[in-house]
Amino acid sequence: MMLRWIMAVVATEFLGSVKNAEASFLTESDLLEPCESDVASHSNVCIGSLAAVIDTADVFVVSGFVDKHFCIPGNMGTSQLQRVVIQGTK
Repeated sequence: MMLRWIMAVVATEFLGSVKNAEASFLTESDLLEPCESDVASHSNVCIGSLAAVIDTADVFVVSGFVDKHFCIPGNMGTSQLQRVVIQGTK
């Protein structure tokens, strides 16, 4: 359940990208492609996007805008989170 919520946040709320000079959001498949890639620059897009979602959510919680709806274990690094996201989309 937590993973589905994280993916929903990733896909719809926090990860913006610019395509053809228009703001848009990454879909699950847009994020999955770089997360599954063996190319370092693609993998970095995935890890950076996941880190941005978590950091943004933390800022919203600290600011009082939202309640915390998910918890990432303190010892979980971004590479491990990348693997969890890939597993959760299959």
